[in-house]
Amino acid sequence: MSTHQQKSDDAKLSIWKVIIGNMSSLHKMFQPTKGVGRVGFRSSTQPTTLTCTVILGAIALAILSYSSLTSSAVAANLHSCSNLSKGSIIAMLSPDTKPIKPTIPELIQRQAQAWETADSDKIIADFAEDSVFIVPGSRFRGKQQIQAAAEDYFAQVTETQITINTIIVQGNKGAVEWIWRQRNKETGELSKAEDAIIFELDQGKITYWREYMDNIAKGRG
Repeated sequence: MSTHQQKSDDAKLSIWKVIIGNMSSLHKMFQPTKGVGRVGFRSSTQPTTLTCTVILGAIALAILSYSSLTSSAVAANLHSCSNLSKGSIIAMLSPDTKPIKPTIPELIQRQAQAWETADSDKIIADFAEDSVFIVPGSRFRGKQQIQAAAEDYFAQVTETQITINTIIVQGNKGAVEWIWRQRNKETGELSKAEDAIIFELDQGKITYWREYMDNIAKGRG
């Protein structure tokens, strides 16, 4: 048996082990809803668990269909699911799509934490030297401009809180949906916005980051 064939067989065996191992969890996640003739969720089911289970199925089918993906892809995606503490992650798989890298959801979480802790050094650490950062009404190019914009923001607001809802990844591109909360230092006014982000990576660094915001609430705390 050739080395290539052995790797292919090993990959398929690993996939089936993943599927079988998660059948029990999938069974517990769903149960018939009495009287309405449809499938419902158990009240204790977490959206992230459901999302990861769906992803596992998609990964398994994709890997069985396309030999370019191996058992290592399963491990990478399982790691992504287990480390995503908030929100959900969706994989857009196709024949020419690479598996999700665990570093992508981790990167998004690092960015959220860096903004919450007012750490501009950590913010720009994930950006490429020639990156572009765009928010409504402003465009910043390069790490120096991005850091200056972040410092200007931190001088004006405090108590930044970010709730990650969804991360969508396809290859080296993706999107994030999160809720952004902040307090104006001068007025004490609280504000809240729904923020959608389109990003692109190269060699693990952000080269393009564009935000689309919808301010939905204001008031004093």
